[in-house]
Amino acid sequence: MSNDPSNIIVRVIDMMKKHMRIVIIVSVVLLAALVGLSTLVDRTHTHADIEKLPAFWAIFGLVSCLVIIVVSKLLGIIGVSKREDYYDK
Repeated sequence: MSNDPSNIIVRVIDMMKKHMRIVIIVSVVLLAALVGLSTLVDRTHTHADIEKLPAFWAIFGLVSCLVIIVVSKLLGIIGVSKREDYYDK
């Protein structure tokens, strides 16, 4: 039972919660390494001029994720959230 995949996931998440500072540092270092490596990519045949900017796709991905989160929250507030006494009527 200790090798149950869900149990392993829970243990990994608990370990990451305990060592949050290390997780953040490792994530930032990996992001910086990926941005640094993106400068080595040949950008002479891009579809748009904006793609020639270093780290364009990293920034694009970050902004896209933030937009998805904000829109999802707004849709949840508008369409899903109801008052506490909604079903009492």
